[in-house]
Amino acid sequence: MMRTPTYKYTDEFQSPPSASESTLSINVPSGMLASKYDYLSTNLPESGAKITNVYYSELSDRNAYDLVIRTPPSNLKNTVDLVKSIGTVKSISINSEDVSAQNSALDIQIQNRELSLSRLRTLYNTTENVSNLLEIEREMSAVESDLSLLKDQKKNLISRVDLATLSVNLYEERPALSRLGLSADGLPSTFLWAVSASIGFVVFVLGFIFPVALVGGILYWLYRFVSSRNGSGRSGPAGRKPQHDRIPELD
Repeated sequence: MMRTPTYKYTDEFQSPPSASESTLSINVPSGMLASKYDYLSTNLPESGAKITNVYYSELSDRNAYDLVIRTPPSNLKNTVDLVKSIGTVKSISINSEDVSAQNSALDIQIQNRELSLSRLRTLYNTTENVSNLLEIEREMSAVESDLSLLKDQKKNLISRVDLATLSVNLYEERPALSRLGLSADGLPSTFLWAVSASIGFVVFVLGFIFPVALVGGILYWLYRFVSSRNGSGRSGPAGRKPQHDRIPELD
């Protein structure tokens, strides 16, 4: 059988590695969010930076772009200054993490997996027993999968060191009318709807409630009138005889 060559991982950092991950929140005047985003899209590449991820959202109180910007660490300050120039800074956080220990640990794990894989390949090339070959193949497959994951982690670490990450929240506050679900274009129609509803209410009052109230008032007045007439037809206290029923005494 032919011996397969082993793979040696050779990516190395030229200096103690550190990864920069920063955040920045910028408020821009209402109505200028799109133009400010276009300005960044045009000028960031010219400064050596690039936008790698964009997310746009419309919330109840604001419209916003969430950006992920990658730039060489040496250019981070210029990139931050460019973003700050388009609006009002609300919050900023510049962080740098020393990843030397993480880098060393990954290197050791990668080297160990490569050594194990090399030994398994040597054993595979010198074994004739079919049962043993199958077992060695299973072990090689597991080691290769593990090695692939470790290399991906290493590449991601290299990317974090080579390019600083700047997360930007670029937003504009929504006008008060928009927060109420209204717009300047829809305001006249909203006013007309309110006037129409008011007129409808007045018509309802005059056409239904007022006649009912009028009839009820008349009936109540008649009831009071009849009651007062019956009361005025009664004589004095019960059991008292009228004066003309008394017979005068004769001398």
